[in-house]
Amino acid sequence: MRVRQLYAYPVLPTQYIVELEDGSFKMFSVCGGFRKITEKDLRPVFYKPQKEHTRFIVEYLYTLYGLEKIEN
Repeated sequence: MRVRQLYAYPVLPTQYIVELEDGSFKMFSVCGGFRKITEKDLRPVFYKPQKEHTRFIVEYLYTLYGLEKIEN
């Protein structure tokens, strides 16, 4: 799955938020270990994460979840 960015949000410690190619935001649970994330794993997020409230995820975690980072 191709994504623009992967975020960790401290308020939701067991969830990661992804920004998809189309600019929408979705989230998935990190419980259960590393696995390939599919569309079926994603749930809607109804707000844009504020940059000052999020942490960017290091690049190697993208591959552990089967994600491919694209440039904007």
